[in-house]
Amino acid sequence: MAVKNQSGVEVITALICDVVRKEITGQDIIIGVYSDEISVAQLPLSLVLTLYLRIRFKKTESTKFDFRVMGESGIQITPDLNFEIPPPVTGHIMTVAMGPIPINIQALGKITFDLKFTDANWESATDIRFVKPANADLAKVNQPTVRPTA
Repeated sequence: MAVKNQSGVEVITALICDVVRKEITGQDIIIGVYSDEISVAQLPLSLVLTLYLRIRFKKTESTKFDFRVMGESGIQITPDLNFEIPPPVTGHIMTVAMGPIPINIQALGKITFDLKFTDANWESATDIRFVKPANADLAKVNQPTVRPTA
């Protein structure tokens, strides 16, 4: 779901990945894109993720927004982080890589990556669910793996 708000900003794409690298040509290389689940072999788990956004601007002024990661039970996993994007060209789509974000997972469940633009409410840009591996005992598997979706 795209995040739209009164500040003239629309989040078109939100991806969770391991890392985003910027090439000399200006292209982004997105490494380790996750689907909607990460299989967790052992808890607690500490990992580093990046939120990659494609944003369309309807105004030509700088945009300020806040970012946070929230747990399923309403527990805030990261502090509120403040960002400012320089003035874009109207209608232009920009990319923003937010990370690396250190995350500590204490329990299975969903986390959300939330954005709050100026004078707007918090909205979920995307989420990901941490689940037990399908065919393995949580205590016997040594590292997290990505489970493909059907």
